[in-house]
Amino acid sequence: YEGFKIYAGRNKKQNDYILSKLSSPEDLWFHPLNAAGAHILVKTNKLEPTESVILRAAKIAKEYSAQKNNSKTSIIYTKRRYVKKASQKQAFVTYKNETEIVV
Repeated sequence: YEGFKIYAGRNKKQNDYILSKLSSPEDLWFHPLNAAGAHILVKTNKLEPTESVILRAAKIAKEYSAQKNNSKTSIIYTKRRYVKKASQKQAFVTYKNETEIVV
């Protein structure tokens, strides 16, 4: 999308792959706030994504979440460097320095 690749992990195995194998520290990671959903990754290649790229990734995060039918959903995003696995379980993470966007 606009020269950026956007990936969606739609299950635990794919989410883990996105975090552990595909991502780089400067990429952007998206997820619905306080809800089950896909891990979305925007490969930045150290370029700054436009607002429309960020909005598109947030909409994808909503589309692949438990809140997809809500009129408004909070999506958080942060640089991949600020996302850490919370445990040995696949796809459970902690994050910091996040920004919230409502879609």
